[in-house]
Amino acid sequence: MSGSPSVLLAEPDPAVSDPVTALLRRRGYAVEHVRTAAEAETRLRDLLPDLLIAELLLPGGSGARVAELAKARSDGHLPVVMLSVLSRPVHRDYALAVGADVYLSKPFRASALLAAAWRLCPITRPVACFAGAGI
Repeated sequence: MSGSPSVLLAEPDPAVSDPVTALLRRRGYAVEHVRTAAEAETRLRDLLPDLLIAELLLPGGSGARVAELAKARSDGHLPVVMLSVLSRPVHRDYALAVGADVYLSKPFRASALLAAAWRLCPITRPVACFAGAGI
């Protein structure tokens, strides 16, 4: 790896995963994308990333379970951003209770995701500011 912070993105919808992947890569993150809970869990068992971004509702399982596994494997240190179309406070509270550090309801602004990624997993080299549209 090039020394860039690694991100595991668990997101089934290409309309979200493609722009998020491109955005994070342009900002200097090394992104690996998976689409299902099983793929995310397998990847977390193989090697821990520096940041996990996961959809709460993943095919074949739950992003919450993936977040719990990430926290357990990292002794609570792996930062997690949870994404979801579910926007009620109960969903946010649940995600935070199982280990998410940040909860973003879809659609979210690219700048909000970048701010969360930067806060939880900063990049040491400077990058250009981005105020783009929502994702």
